[in-house]
Amino acid sequence: MKLKDILMSVTATLIFNGCTVENKIHDFYAVCDYFKELELAISSTAMDHEQRNDFIMARIRANLPETSNARIAWEAISSADSEERYGLFKYAADSIQNTDWQCEPMKELAGSTGS
Repeated sequence: MKLKDILMSVTATLIFNGCTVENKIHDFYAVCDYFKELELAISSTAMDHEQRNDFIMARIRANLPETSNARIAWEAISSADSEERYGLFKYAADSIQNTDWQCEPMKELAGSTGS
């Protein structure tokens, strides 16, 4: 899928999604926390790309509603080109929160986590 198509799709979905501001902000940081957990888990267990994505998705599905902007963003972005995943997710977080969102664990692991 082309980067432009992914950005347009994710942005449109997020704009029309009806989460509260508090949930929008919290959910993106929650996904960052899941990547922190993944960072700790892979230090003791070998995981391939799919297993890493399953690890993240299990936490997202268990803790974030289907209407969560962060959930929608990662579900769409996890199949994007590996080098673009963090940038796309950051773009979504920045757009929704109107801030400079950062997540070092995701920055390091997003490229090796996904389908």
